[in-house]
Amino acid sequence: MNLKNRDITLLSNPVGIDYVIQNIQLALSSIPWLEKSFGKALRYTEEREGSDYLIPKTYYKNKEYTPLDPDDTVKAFSFLYEDDPSSVIGIGKTRINTTLNLVVFANLKLINTKDELFIEELINDVYSVLLDRKNMKVYNSIDNVNNIFKWLPNAYADFNVSTEKKWIKENYAAFRISLDVVYKQKSYDCLNDIVCFLSDNTGYNMIDSNGLFVKGDCI
Repeated sequence: MNLKNRDITLLSNPVGIDYVIQNIQLALSSIPWLEKSFGKALRYTEEREGSDYLIPKTYYKNKEYTPLDPDDTVKAFSFLYEDDPSSVIGIGKTRINTTLNLVVFANLKLINTKDELFIEELINDVYSVLLDRKNMKVYNSIDNVNNIFKWLPNAYADFNVSTEKKWIKENYAAFRISLDVVYKQKSYDCLNDIVCFLSDNTGYNMIDSNGLFVKGDCI
């Protein structure tokens, strides 16, 4: 698959975890070297050369999906996928805690021509976007950053995509950031789009009906 020719698609009305993922997707699109910021990927099997592979794929359009295994036709691309299961937490069972994995694959030759190794700079650029307080939709949804995996087989550890020698070599890089996120499932009625609630000894805070909040529940 040539990702160079694949457009980025967005959901028209994302809810639940899709809302969180799309906010992260849009935030990452501000990184200059990240040519393709894809959204949610799912695990699908695909037969290649007589063998079954578990491939990350994201929805494209017209019932068609885009495989997101390593591709060097673009400077870099990213996608996100969920761990299974998620946890239901909080009063009223309205909050969901789940682990998201953000995968980035990069063709270092296309990104930068300076004569030094700069993979850590790429990781820092992504990490800075995730934890930027100016982007409150993303910052407030992230509960914890768990791990950063910096080797291609570990970045794609939940898939058995092709990791042959052509990708595990100089000039290519891949990393995965595992992070816990918390969001509100829109499966119940709240009085207003903005809900005030009383949290322990901290006064009133606010959450919105799209799934982002600081603390507490819709009660």
